[in-house]
Amino acid sequence: MKELIDYLNSLPEGPLNSLQVFHLTPLLAEYWTRFKGSEDTKMADYKLSRGIENVVWNPPILKFTIERHGGTVLGSSRAQLHEWILNIKEETAITDDTTKRYRQIKPKQLPLNVKIIAEDVLNKIMNKIIDERIKWYNDGKVRIQIGKIKELADGSAVPQTLISRRKRFRLIMDEELIKEGWLKIGVNLYQPGKSY
Repeated sequence: MKELIDYLNSLPEGPLNSLQVFHLTPLLAEYWTRFKGSEDTKMADYKLSRGIENVVWNPPILKFTIERHGGTVLGSSRAQLHEWILNIKEETAITDDTTKRYRQIKPKQLPLNVKIIAEDVLNKIMNKIIDERIKWYNDGKVRIQIGKIKELADGSAVPQTLISRRKRFRLIMDEELIKEGWLKIGVNLYQPGKSY
């Protein structure tokens, strides 16, 4: 810990420049587990080497921000920014996760107009057109194979977005097919008849 403390004490108070941060980061990583609270939010020492920013030294307090990518593993296009406050003298580390800040790290998906897709599928059903997205049964029933609609297929969006898109699509299909005299008899499954 002495090496980290000596280096910090050699720095002027206030924001650190990139060279100072470059030299500080490996020292901070080496002693990270010595700080009580350092493992909160699953923050591990090796993650510091990915880059800390907005580093400010006001003895005995060292503050910095780090980008966390837990959500990106699940498909999010944003990284969460965590601010850490280290008290070098007391060897404590606190992160404030009540103030959520994010950074867009890859472009967001454009909004999907599911109504256009639903109208196309409805047109195919009403005109009895063969389409891989529609399964026809001998008794006249029809199943919409939602997984074969490329814009609604598994992996086409992050899970929460995909669930929302499929729900909107189903609502439109239910409404439009019922208007056309079809009955909903299951999830994505309809049969000809009068609506109730």
